Amino acid sequence: MNGLMMDSPLTLESIFNRAGRLFGSRPIVWRRQDKCVARHTYRQFHARTQQLANALSRMGLGPGTRVATLAWNHGRHLEAYFAVPLAGLVLHTINPRLSPQDLAFIFNDAQDRVLIIDEGLLPVLEQFRHQVRLDEIIVWSDRRSGPPEGMLEYEALIAREPASFTPGEIDEDQTAGLCYTSGTTGRPKGVLYSHRSLVLHSLVSSMPDQFVYLQEIPRTAVGKFNKLKLREQVGTLAAPA
Repeated sequence: MNGLMMDSPLTLESIFNRAGRLFGSRPIVWRRQDKCVARHTYRQFHARTQQLANALSRMGLGPGTRVATLAWNHGRHLEAYFAVPLAGLVLHTINPRLSPQDLAFIFNDAQDRVLIIDEGLLPVLEQFRHQVRLDEIIVWSDRRSGPPEGMLEYEALIAREPASFTPGEIDEDQTAGLCYTSGTTGRPKGVLYSHRSLVLHSLVSSMPDQFVYLQEIPRTAVGKFNKLKLREQVGTLAAPA
C-alpha cells in the first residue's frame, strides 16, 4: 500500500512556476559586468527563462546533455539555473577562478557541449579553448557590438523564442546540475545534483537558521554548482522576503 498524500515529484518546475505565479512584481537586482545596476521582475525572469529553454530545445540537444556556464552571479545566470534543467539538460556551473589546466580537465571530463559565458570571461576561455570541444558558445554581453565570430549572443538568441515552455516529464531523481570540486586533493571531482536534492536545499534555505548554517561553510569549500549561489538565488524563489 502506497501513501498518496502530496503525491507529486520534487522538481524545479514547481519552484519556478510558484515564483512566476505569486511573486511576479518582485524585483531581481544585480550589477552588470560594466558595473551598472540592472533589474527586472520575477515575471520577466519567468518569461525569459522559458525563452531560453525553448532556444536550448531547438538546438537538438539530447536528454542529459551538459550545458556549462562560466559566469558570475547575475539575473541572466539565474535564468540558466532553471531553463537548462527544465529543458531536460544538465546545468554545469564552473568556477572561473580555477587554473586553465583544471578548467580544460573539467570541461572534457563533464563532456560539456554548450557553454554560456560572461563576455568579460572570454579571455579565460581563450586560455584553454583549443583543448576542449564545444558545439555552441553563447555569450552574455552588455555591449551592442555583439560577441566574437562563431558565437551566439544571448539576447538575440532568446528574443525570437516564445515566452511559454512546457517541460517534458521530469523525474525527481533526474540530474539537474553538476559541479566539480576545486581539486585540492587531486583532480577536480564531479558531483551530480538531482531535482529532488535542489528542491530540498531550497526548502532548507527558507528556514530561519539558514544564515547561521551558511556562515559556517567557506565559499571555497562548497561544490561549484554552487550550493551557496543556489541557496541565495533558488532559495529566494522558494520563499521571497
